[in-house]
Amino acid sequence: MEKRLEELFNNSSLTVEELRNVFIKDLVPLVHGENLVGLDRGDVEHLMDGNNKFRLKIGTGVGESRAIDAIGAVLTKLGSVVEEADHARYLMYIEYGAEDLMMDELVRVMNYFEEKVGNEVEMVWGAGRNDELGNQLEILLLAGWK
Repeated sequence: MEKRLEELFNNSSLTVEELRNVFIKDLVPLVHGENLVGLDRGDVEHLMDGNNKFRLKIGTGVGESRAIDAIGAVLTKLGSVVEEADHARYLMYIEYGAEDLMMDELVRVMNYFEEKVGNEVEMVWGAGRNDELGNQLEILLLAGWK
């Protein structure tokens, strides 16, 4: 995934509308195609509607623990947002390389996320292949809240 999205999205000088446009223009085409589970403009707009604070972080994992390492890295980067953002909405996109995303990896990611964030959150997720990742797995997590 493009690291510049993380930089753009965390630029506090952008308005909510500018952030929405950046996300729709740059990320939706990246994650909407020949994917296992795609995300679309409606998913992005739903997350952003009514929210005025956003953070986007990307975490990477490799090897047997790649799923837990990636979600752990993302949540660590989000830091206090996880505790402070009451009623946050999340958009998660999991991108995997040559090694397919296994169901047990997906379950581990979701369980870890729920354990750290709670089970009273709203989340939309998608997953897709990026052969350039090799045996890595990347998780992009966008949090939106008021």
